[in-house]
Amino acid sequence: MAANNPCVVRPLAAADTVAFRDLRLNAITLNPECFCTALSEAKLQDVHYYQALIRQTDNSPHQLLFGAFSPEGKLLGVIGLERMSGTLRAHRARFWGLITDTKYRRQGIARQLCTHAINQARTMSVEKLSIELTGEAVPALHLYRSLGFRIESVEPLALKLDDRYLDEIRMALCF
Repeated sequence: MAANNPCVVRPLAAADTVAFRDLRLNAITLNPECFCTALSEAKLQDVHYYQALIRQTDNSPHQLLFGAFSPEGKLLGVIGLERMSGTLRAHRARFWGLITDTKYRRQGIARQLCTHAINQARTMSVEKLSIELTGEAVPALHLYRSLGFRIESVEPLALKLDDRYLDEIRMALCF
């Protein structure tokens, strides 16, 4: 989709709340190994939780939440960008919550979202952009590497999903 029929990337609005919640719950249900939130916890986060997330980004220049939308207005993916607080850390930001609708994966949507967020970080004078992901999120790892991110560290056994341990990979892109 993204190559032939580009998505529209824009900040999420209150009207996107239910679509955002549904997208995230579906992603955690299908790929729990790629998230730091357990499905049981995510199911407890009601619409008000997602409204608060969106409202928080409405009121802060340091926390942004973007959605990729089809030409028809369907939410296909999301990414969060958070600038660190405090004078000594203000040159840093982090990605969080990159999700692409499973029906639209491998169409360049995640790349388009990441590129948009990277460009936004540059306009905010960010010098270092970080991301954390599980070792199971191989497609995301390849995407971030292709965008110039480098592995900074790996924390073994960082998460426990049922009887499996997951490593957490920390990556960074310096401008």
